[in-house]
Amino acid sequence: MTRTASIEIPLVLQIKSQILHKTQVVKHYKGQRYEIVLTPHEDYCQLEASNTPAYGYRKAGEPASPSNPLWFRTKSEMEDPARFQPEPLVVPL
Repeated sequence: MTRTASIEIPLVLQIKSQILHKTQVVKHYKGQRYEIVLTPHEDYCQLEASNTPAYGYRKAGEPASPSNPLWFRTKSEMEDPARFQPEPLVVPL
């Protein structure tokens, strides 16, 4: 049996350093949940046209498919706490 625990990070800390990680789930301000698939710091993901650091993400809880493609957004947009809020991380105990 695997035990897990949720870690709540205070909102002030999230706003100061909202670096997202692979497999982390974020909630868009409109309510949709997304899973981070690629990151600028772990995978060196960037937009080709501008060489801007970027994240790759897709709808959380659904497999990759034509109806659930991988989307890309700039690092600054993904780390904007007014646009995306990370869900609490669940870590094994």
